[in-house]
Amino acid sequence: MKKRVFLLFSLFLISHSFSFGQTLDKECFLHKWSVGAGYNFLNDPENPFDKRTFELSVKYRLTDKHSFYLMVPLYVENSKRIRKKYSFENVIPWLHRIWGTELGYNYTMFDWKRLCLFGGIGLSYLHACQDVKYPTDWVGEWGNKHPTDYFMIKKKYNGYGLSPQVGISYQFQHIGCELKYKYSLYRMKRDVRWIESDGSISDAYGGKRYYFESLHGLSIGLFYYF
Repeated sequence: MKKRVFLLFSLFLISHSFSFGQTLDKECFLHKWSVGAGYNFLNDPENPFDKRTFELSVKYRLTDKHSFYLMVPLYVENSKRIRKKYSFENVIPWLHRIWGTELGYNYTMFDWKRLCLFGGIGLSYLHACQDVKYPTDWVGEWGNKHPTDYFMIKKKYNGYGLSPQVGISYQFQHIGCELKYKYSLYRMKRDVRWIESDGSISDAYGGKRYYFESLHGLSIGLFYYF
């Protein structure tokens, strides 16, 4: 048994040494990876789910034609920006966050002197949440309550969808730039909860809702190729 283990271990070391010796090859494992960050221009300010502003990506190039990617959208907005938008004395606490992940495949349809035209599709998951606190004197029927009373609206969104896309990219040595258009169709679940200052939850104004949501995206990104 020990001899078999020793033999397997020796074969592993030999195979690993051969693979390590190929690190100077352009097609080696390390040279197939790239990391990057992008910015999404098409965002609807009226849609709390459509603010996927920043994108972090990792790519793996299987061949010159086929590649895979993992992308993470990020967005955070807090009450500091809301203070500039509203001029009320009582500040409205606000928190809006978006995050998710997308795993996809791209196929290079045209390649000329490192200028590439590609298309692909991704499987996406997005999560968004909003926490907004309102003073109750904003609502007429609650005007007789104490000025320090409030009600908070907590909204959560979860979506699963498909994201067909097309884009163009250019690479110069280790630096690359990419412009991409994407259309996404999501199956959404929205969960709303109304919470008053005493901690009680009002089901009359909350609940769950399922619907479909289509989102468009035009993003530009910079990548570093290993």
